[in-house]
Parts: sequence; structure tokens; C-alpha cells
Amino acid sequence: MNCYKHNNKNAVSQCKKCGKGLCSDCLNDNENNEGLCLSCYFNNLKSKKQTTLNLLISSLIIFVFLILFSIKNNAFSSSVRSDILLFYSLASIPIGWNAIFKLNPKSPIGWFFYFNFKVALAAIVGQVLLPFKIFEFFKLKSKIKKSDKELTI
Repeated sequence: MNCYKHNNKNAVSQCKKCGKGLCSDCLNDNENNEGLCLSCYFNNLKSKKQTTLNLLISSLIIFVFLILFSIKNNAFSSSVRSDILLFYSLASIPIGWNAIFKLNPKSPIGWFFYFNFKVALAAIVGQVLLPFKIFEFFKLKSKIKKSDKELTI
């Protein structure tokens, strides 16, 4: 089998998603170290970008809702800074929840404690990851633009 992109080179591997042949150059591409052909890699980037965008939009909606709710009900405390930090913590839960989604309890008894632990941990993890997710979104957007140019060549 030959490489799908470099017809004169023998394939050393296959794309993990579609099975196209990949030569050593395609397999060791610095940008695409996932063992995917360019089109599958591009689709994977688009999917990651959409997931990241959905998480950021969810967090933004929660944050804006909490601010508007507080303004409408005159519910700000004397320390607006602590209110904003609380809103940020609550708004970051979707990102933290997504990050720890792979954790699962082994016992049915642990589900109640697991859920409460997961919400608390999601708030903490989300606070840390939110700036990184914003950075990741723009990085993915840039990679998609670059990959899109390569696909049109």
C-alpha cells in the first residue's frame, strides 16, 4: 500500500479513522502526531474546536446570567470582587466537568458521593482550565486555518 498523499512512498501505517495509507513523513508530521490522515486530522480539529467553543459559551452564559440575576435582585455583596470570583467559579463548572468526565465510580453506593465530589472538583478544575480552554480555542482556530490551506493545495 502506498501513502495517500505521497503516491511514490510506501505506507508504514494507516490512518486510525479512515484507514488511508500513511508514509513516515505523514506519520511523523509535527502538527499531526495522532496517526491520522490530513482530512481526518482536520475534522478532528474542527470537532475539538466546536467542543471547546460549546464549553466556553456555556460558561459565558452562566457567568452573564449570574451577573444579570445579581443586578436585577440587587444581590451583590459588599465585596464585588468576591462576587465576581464566585461567578467565575460557578461559570467554570462546565469546563471542569468535561475535564473530569472520565472518572466513574465502581460501586452504585458511591454515585451520590461521586456526584457531589465531581461538582466540587469541577468548580476547582474549571477555574484553572478556563484560561487554557480560551487559549486552546484560538490555537485550534489557527490550526484549522492552516490545515484548510493545506487541504486546498
